[in-house]
Amino acid sequence: MSDHVFRYGLFGVGRWGCVHGQILIAQGQRLVAIGDENPEALASAVRKLGIQSVATFTEARSMARCGSIDAVVIASHTKDHARNAEPFVRAGIPVYLEKPLTADLSEGFAFVKTVGVGKNLLQIGLQRRFDEALVYANQLLHEKRVGEI
Repeated sequence: MSDHVFRYGLFGVGRWGCVHGQILIAQGQRLVAIGDENPEALASAVRKLGIQSVATFTEARSMARCGSIDAVVIASHTKDHARNAEPFVRAGIPVYLEKPLTADLSEGFAFVKTVGVGKNLLQIGLQRRFDEALVYANQLLHEKRVGEI
């Protein structure tokens, strides 16, 4: 568990968004704001995550301006990643973005051109450690049943 507790926002609260929320909560972090463009998804996430006092948002831009979050996790649909991440990056809020940044390369270049580079505010993650095939491959490696990859 971390010595420092951050106030997190979570935008995109489908299946993977809720997984990220559960991880944050399990690590002792504070989930103070959640957002999704689908109001039903928001209500479902509040129940799934068992959180009572959390601000909810249907727009990333509004959530980025709320002033109560230290960092945000974006786990929305790939087609919405850049659009949802942009307001947080512009507001100076560190973003962890579930991969990929965009659905196509030209959109990725446009995002970088829009928000700039070198601000260290965006981390893109690929959480494959739960992927069944990779878990099995890792097991085979540890059992020395396959060589190095």
